[in-house]
Amino acid sequence: MITRTRSAAVPWRRHGTPDYRWGTWSWLIVAVVITHLFGGCAQSGGNGWVELSSASESAMPSLQLAGTVTHLDIEGGVWVIRSGETNYNPMNLPERFRTEGLQIEAEAKRRDDIASISMVGPIIELVRIRVRESAESPPLIGTKWELIELPGHDLSDATRPTLEFAEDMAAHGSAGCNRFSGTAIIENSRIKFGPLATTRMFCGDPIITVETRYLDALQNAEQFEIVGDVLRVSLQGRNDSLRFRRVTGTQ
Repeated sequence: MITRTRSAAVPWRRHGTPDYRWGTWSWLIVAVVITHLFGGCAQSGGNGWVELSSASESAMPSLQLAGTVTHLDIEGGVWVIRSGETNYNPMNLPERFRTEGLQIEAEAKRRDDIASISMVGPIIELVRIRVRESAESPPLIGTKWELIELPGHDLSDATRPTLEFAEDMAAHGSAGCNRFSGTAIIENSRIKFGPLATTRMFCGDPIITVETRYLDALQNAEQFEIVGDVLRVSLQGRNDSLRFRRVTGTQ
């Protein structure tokens, strides 16, 4: 007596004819599993964001970027995101964003644990990315402001911090003694600053106290509004805010 058994590897026969139904289902199951495991590497989110799954558990802090995608003709060619004066080297830039001159904004993590032979700038792992709408520039772009109110501190004219917004979404200014620079993400009335780099000049009190509180406040910025020549920046988790006065070209 011959017993017929069904196997995913070898098709069973009926009246001498191979039956591939089980093998076909096996391949379909494999395809579904692969799609489930790898199809989420780049998923479209709300407001045009493309969410990117991370292959690492990097504990590096998040970095907010706004800049221009640029192709550098070195080491066989490398795509970077130029933000301010820094070229960021994304290890997982999606193919659809590899367009020269494309204006983007992104959230990323620095990967200082990885080395690159191109050495064009800090290596980053993108968390999400989207095309930046440039039809209408945010109202802060190209403006300069002078701080007139820092909660809990009196400001003198000699140490009054400033804040400027460049065309490429770079933010920079004086913290009172040291200069700082970084990036700003502006969306409607929301504002957020990425990590701010500063110079390292020695400053005594009370200037250093004002500087420390000012930079800390910028890192906690949440909302902004402009009324006339006054900019108010509200702070996350606080009831107070920063107030700035517009600086014109004649000042």
